Amino acid sequence: MGAKTYTSSAERAVCLTRHNLKQTTLLSDAHTSSGVVFAFTERSGGVSNAPFDSLNLAYHVGDEQRLVDENRNRLLAAFGKEAWQAEAKLLAPTQIHSDKLVEITRKPDEAMYKELKQGADGIILSEPGCAAMLLFADCVPVFILANKACALVHSGWRGTLAHIVKKALDRLAAISKQDKGSFKVYFGPYIDQKNYEVSQEMLDSFIEEFGADVVDGNTLDLGKAIY
Repeated sequence: MGAKTYTSSAERAVCLTRHNLKQTTLLSDAHTSSGVVFAFTERSGGVSNAPFDSLNLAYHVGDEQRLVDENRNRLLAAFGKEAWQAEAKLLAPTQIHSDKLVEITRKPDEAMYKELKQGADGIILSEPGCAAMLLFADCVPVFILANKACALVHSGWRGTLAHIVKKALDRLAAISKQDKGSFKVYFGPYIDQKNYEVSQEMLDSFIEEFGADVVDGNTLDLGKAIY
């Protein structure tokens, strides 16, 4: 095991342990004792061909479904969920760049899977034994860790303006009956400010909502806005 540190301008660095498993590589906090296992994945260890090589977990980009299924099953196996079928049991919503949250507080049923398929950008999870996943490109992955509960959030510019992370914090606190001050919040890798040039209209919206510190010239720091 080695270690890699991801930093943002908004928060202190968190050291994430690199787990070299048989099939893939995961980055996670090795010191958590919350009862929740989580990780940010890399692209290694899958079966997809170029340009999706190799651990592509998304169905919507044009990759073959059977290969994505295998990649998702490998990911579940890395978490010790070898008996699961990814397509049937993995909680993975259709992401729609919104502030919609789905709450999984009991054993998932067809209604919950239908709600996820209709679209959401955050999952509040307190039911033991479940596995959930969100997908990211440039947007900010936010993972909120409580004791035996968690929230996964996909915070793009629309979700950030709508305060999806704050809403997730509030709902996780209500569902877990824990104080928000006890939570640990992780930002995963996302587009850095120098490479995120946006329109003046968007800059104005973010300045109005979060203050001038989140912009520099014509670039935006999503992580700082969320923080």
